[in-house]
Amino acid sequence: MNFFKALFGSKPKTPEEDRKETEEHNFDVLKYDGKQAMMQGNMEYAVKCLTHALKIKDDPETRDYLSQALIRKGDLLMAYEHLQKLAETEPDNVKIYIRMANVAYMMEDYNAMSNACEKAMLVDKDMPELMYLYAQACIGLKDSSNAVAMLTKAINLREDYGDAYLLRGETLLADGKLE
Repeated sequence: MNFFKALFGSKPKTPEEDRKETEEHNFDVLKYDGKQAMMQGNMEYAVKCLTHALKIKDDPETRDYLSQALIRKGDLLMAYEHLQKLAETEPDNVKIYIRMANVAYMMEDYNAMSNACEKAMLVDKDMPELMYLYAQACIGLKDSSNAVAMLTKAINLREDYGDAYLLRGETLLADGKLE
């Protein structure tokens, strides 16, 4: 293509156009190097690349990759913060809230976990996995009656949900309700 431009002539790029093109190229290289490093298990390098890519351009896909790399690296608080920013840009994406709830569960922050579940239920109130996560948050908050209610709802939505049956049984047993 440059050959044709040289042959037939074209107007030269302005420094601003050249800078934007270089910036876009650098963003793409950092983003895909970070993704590749994450796939290969090199979380340190992945986090560095993806963080630098986000400094160039705020991109939801890159932020998602960064949150995944941070979770795998064990930096749960930072991963949760990036998930919050991602949820602000995509408020109707239930999967983001589910990942937030799982990260909050790993941090044992049951208030944040229940918050994420409540936001997700505003989007999709009939998701059994979400009810299960919310029940886990309720158990962490010592609210066994709501936990049992959520687990019962999860079982009603999906009758073959073995984990929900088990957790409901354990919760009832811990409360001394043997019937």
